[in-house]
Amino acid sequence: IMSDKRRDEVLPAQRYSMDIDMKNAAGTTVFQMKALNTGSEKVKYAEAELGGFTIGSYNTSEIAEETLALNIEVYGGLKLGGSYDDIVNALGEPDFSHKHEKTDLLPAYTTYQYSSGYRGYEFIVDDAGKISQISWNNYDYNEK
Repeated sequence: IMSDKRRDEVLPAQRYSMDIDMKNAAGTTVFQMKALNTGSEKVKYAEAELGGFTIGSYNTSEIAEETLALNIEVYGGLKLGGSYDDIVNALGEPDFSHKHEKTDLLPAYTTYQYSSGYRGYEFIVDDAGKISQISWNNYDYNEK
């Protein structure tokens, strides 16, 4: 649920927003979206197009049931809980990857990025080898 206050905010023409939290009734973020306005006039966030999103967490064991229930799939059938091999089979080798070591705040995970112009994916694969977060943006409307 997008808050009424945020829903009525205005997005200028030819702009995109930073992440907007979509929360469940308990106030827990289950999905983050980026609003996109490709038009020549300002629009309310509620009327904007979807220019990107982030779903998941740094570890699959921490993903809320409401988030998993959304069952969001991206290109090639990729979704939370999939594997790195699934990613490579759908998109090929990543443009960039980085292994993040465990810290006091975050578990160990690896980031895989694919990008082309204003289009891209970022996947986080947790230390169990599962896709635990997916970020997507497509500001130029290519197919993938």
